[in-house]
Amino acid sequence: MTESDDNPQRFWSRSNPLRALDADERDATLLHLRERAEGQRVAHQLATELQAREKRSHYGDPEAARRHLDLVRALRQAGRITFAEYVLQIGSRMELVSDHRSHEGAYSADLAPISEAMDQIARSYGLAENEYWKRGDEPDEYRALADAYDACLDAKLVETMREFGEADLASLRETDPAQYDALREEGRRSVFEKDNHLVALTTLIDSYEREAEAAGGAGAYLAGCLLWGAAVEGLLLLWCLRAPEVAQAARQTLPARERPKRPDPADWTLDSLVHVSRAAGWLGVLEDDDFVFLVDALLQNLRQSRNLIHPGRSLRQQPHLKRDKAAFDDAKAAYTALRINEAALGLG
Repeated sequence: MTESDDNPQRFWSRSNPLRALDADERDATLLHLRERAEGQRVAHQLATELQAREKRSHYGDPEAARRHLDLVRALRQAGRITFAEYVLQIGSRMELVSDHRSHEGAYSADLAPISEAMDQIARSYGLAENEYWKRGDEPDEYRALADAYDACLDAKLVETMREFGEADLASLRETDPAQYDALREEGRRSVFEKDNHLVALTTLIDSYEREAEAAGGAGAYLAGCLLWGAAVEGLLLLWCLRAPEVAQAARQTLPARERPKRPDPADWTLDSLVHVSRAAGWLGVLEDDDFVFLVDALLQNLRQSRNLIHPGRSLRQQPHLKRDKAAFDDAKAAYTALRINEAALGLG
């Protein structure tokens, strides 16, 4: 027996040290942590002060609005709310202030001439004082004035945002109102629709799809595989939530080793979701002229790739191997096959 046979590790490659952190990275990390800690401190102090106030201020009170904005900014700095929730909190408070000013006549110089012209058109068409057209039925000249009225109010809202120190948000509201509205709606759902799981899950799956594509386009194939796996898990969970009776019946037919212990599908693992979906008859086949593809088998390959996010499992199963574009394409094909299967079985 040779020395190399007796000790094969003699010729193993040596591991390279991980990349060293530079001073800029260390400083940036400490700065980030300090900002978070300072935000926590300020948010706690402001929240305590607001709770101690005996009299609740009117929603149009500018000083009350400033106190509210200071608290929201501190919560954002502390990482306690997302940017979408920040947009909701800031935007809605600025809307209240701007609406109050409008009701109090602060914008009359700009709005009154438009309103008077609209009234004249309404009277010329025979409408009484408290009669109005349904949206879409009004004459073109009236609609143009209504749009001008709304545009004036929008401009006043943007001015109010800038007045209260929200120049960046004002610019977003002014230059990209669709993005602003999307962020505000996202924030509104996160606050007021926490139990609307179907909408939340479809939104999440859509996000996984887009981010998986972005990861693959950037050459981050492992990240893309993980996101396609997350999208598969989200889609199977969505099916279970849409048909809870079918999912629970299928769960009861599974052997003990495969049956999810908890009844709530949101607590089930990807493996459990696959088992339940198989038992429910939701995992079909895809056919073309020459081949038949089992959706279940495609998901098995995706699950194996997705599980490599765990370092220990990666060491045991596929050490040294990275996920390449072929693996990414396989993961995407498995998810897309599941979507095709969904449409074929009418599960959408």
